[in-house]
Amino acid sequence: MRSQVRGRANRQAAPEEISKVQELVEQGMRAGAAGFSTGLICIPGTCANTEEVVALAKVAAKFHGVYASHLRDEGERAIEAIEEAVRVGKEAGLPVELAHFRIDNKRL
Repeated sequence: MRSQVRGRANRQAAPEEISKVQELVEQGMRAGAAGFSTGLICIPGTCANTEEVVALAKVAAKFHGVYASHLRDEGERAIEAIEEAVRVGKEAGLPVELAHFRIDNKRL
């Protein structure tokens, strides 16, 4: 949905772009989606900040949806990435699924 609104631009979304994506999340939820997902490790998701993801998750939460996250980092910052996903769930009030969950760092 993000790339549908803003393409693969390498920048954070503007407020009006976030609103458009929120509308798409709502349309999807009304059409029967179970929730929404992010690929924060892939373009264009890498540019989405936590506040943007929370804003989208709040829409899905209105419909008792789930947030599935392909974490932002699987290496040295994996713990921070997990904490970010938990924060999204807490602030939006919905369950979180960690998709493709793996740690690619032997020190963690």
